[in-house]
Amino acid sequence: MMQTRTVPVVVSVVGLAAMLAGCTGSPDAGASSNATSPITASSAPNLDEFCELGLELLEPVPRPFIGTDDHVARFTALLEVASEDLVDTIALLEAHYDTSVDPDDPDSQNFDSFPAPVQDGALYLTDEINARCDAPE
Repeated sequence: MMQTRTVPVVVSVVGLAAMLAGCTGSPDAGASSNATSPITASSAPNLDEFCELGLELLEPVPRPFIGTDDHVARFTALLEVASEDLVDTIALLEAHYDTSVDPDDPDSQNFDSFPAPVQDGALYLTDEINARCDAPE
C-alpha cells in the first residue's frame, strides 16, 4: 500500500525536500524506504549548525528563489556541516538545483519533474533532518 505524505521545500530539502518540492505547494510522494541513521558526535561535526541550516531548507520559499545561486548556496552550506552519511545525498541535490533547475523555468522547479534519485534523495534528507533535529513532521 502506498502512503501519501506532504513534503516541504527542502531541499527544499533538503528540498531539501524539500526544498525541493516547490514554493508553497508540496508534492505527494510515496514513503521513503530509507532508514533513519543514528547520529553520533563523531558522525556530525556540528549538529547544531546542521540543524539550523537543515531546518531552514525545509521552510517553504517563493518559487522565484528555487534554483537561484542563493538557493544552491544553502545546500553547499549544509554539505559543509553534514555527517559523512549524508554527503552524497546533499551533493546530489546541490548539483540538481545548480544544473537542472532554472528560476526562469517553473516546470524545472516542479518536484514531479525531478529524476527519481533526486526525489528519493530529497525525501531521505527531509526524513534525516526531521529525525536528527527533532523537527515536527
